[in-house]
Amino acid sequence: MNDIEQILRDNKPMEPAEGNFMIEVNARLTAVEEIKRAVAAERRHSRSRMLAALAAGVALGGIITALVLLHPAAPALPGTEFIAKLSLFLHGWARYIIMLLIAGGAITLGLAFVSPRRR
Repeated sequence: MNDIEQILRDNKPMEPAEGNFMIEVNARLTAVEEIKRAVAAERRHSRSRMLAALAAGVALGGIITALVLLHPAAPALPGTEFIAKLSLFLHGWARYIIMLLIAGGAITLGLAFVSPRRR
């Protein structure tokens, strides 16, 4: 215990002049507030970019899925029987797949808005 007290006594910071103390404290507080504002702005910007990417991915995925499921085309190339069978199978399940995509997007957006913010 005495070692810690001795270290603290030996490394005591220099005390500023009486008039400069408040000026230095205010300058440091101002710098801290600016850093806090910059971090908050960066978090808002990152969150908006994440939500924009999520919305774009869900929208594009839904559009492409809908196009594939609602307009199946018989493949013209040899060796693509698997793709044709898969397309016909998915065509019967199109309504359920689209509902699943919408529900998944709604759940994801809800979690993104409700999730606690890191501090």
